[in-house]
Amino acid sequence: MYNAEAMRSVTRAPLSLPEWKKHISDIRKFSSSLWTLKPNVTIDNLIITLHSTITVQILMIGTIFVSMRQYFGDPIDCLTKDSDIKASLIEHYCWIEGAFSVIAGGETGTSQAYPGVAPTTTASVKRHHKYYQWVYFVLIIQSIMFYLPKFLWRSSESGRLRELISKLSSRSVVELDETSRIHIVQELADNLAISHNYLITVILCEVYCLFHLVIQIWFTNIFLGGSFYTLGLRWLAYANHFSSDDPLIAIFPRMVKCTFHKYGFSGTMETKDALCFLPLNIQLRRSIC
Repeated sequence: MYNAEAMRSVTRAPLSLPEWKKHISDIRKFSSSLWTLKPNVTIDNLIITLHSTITVQILMIGTIFVSMRQYFGDPIDCLTKDSDIKASLIEHYCWIEGAFSVIAGGETGTSQAYPGVAPTTTASVKRHHKYYQWVYFVLIIQSIMFYLPKFLWRSSESGRLRELISKLSSRSVVELDETSRIHIVQELADNLAISHNYLITVILCEVYCLFHLVIQIWFTNIFLGGSFYTLGLRWLAYANHFSSDDPLIAIFPRMVKCTFHKYGFSGTMETKDALCFLPLNIQLRRSIC
């Protein structure tokens, strides 16, 4: 056992002034790191920010809302008067094969129960809706395609610009101390050889954004059955009471019809009409448009 008297007799040498200064400096650095926010360094221009950051966030939020079945129910619910056919069978068939709306004039509540829900005849013009089962995949693919230019820019930049800009604590390099100025100038000199590649990458990313937007507009118009090009003008006419037809109801109907064919007990073909409700379209009209 150690002798307590011997332990008390041991004394430490006092710290020298440089050591005291070092400890105080370490404490100040630690305390400043707790309260000082990390500078927000942005290396993306406005085009890439709008194209690859804000748009991707909107698409991902739309994907989450579309997939929230616990709040909006099943994507399709169908009703038929025939009790010998399971409702789940009708719903699966109409979901896979696609439902349709009947393009008929007249006032809602008089000649048609709901816009697009009217008696079907041989002369009826139908608008088929087969897009809604692909919405999840389209939104995810669109998010990836919109994020691609930002990914290419960040991959080519490799964090060099972020590291260089983060060391700037003032608007002018002249205001920095000599050590910081020398370090920044050295970094610029080392990266002069690759600055030309940065310019080419930025131009290619911006050109990609332009062509990608054109392709997305073309694809969305095809995806929605050729109704996207004039959707904005038709919606403005409806919002300003120049038209009584809501264009969003025609593209994203909440109620549609579905025709189911089956064989009866005598072997003859029977046609069954079903009325289907699409809760999914309530979110689609907000996510896509």
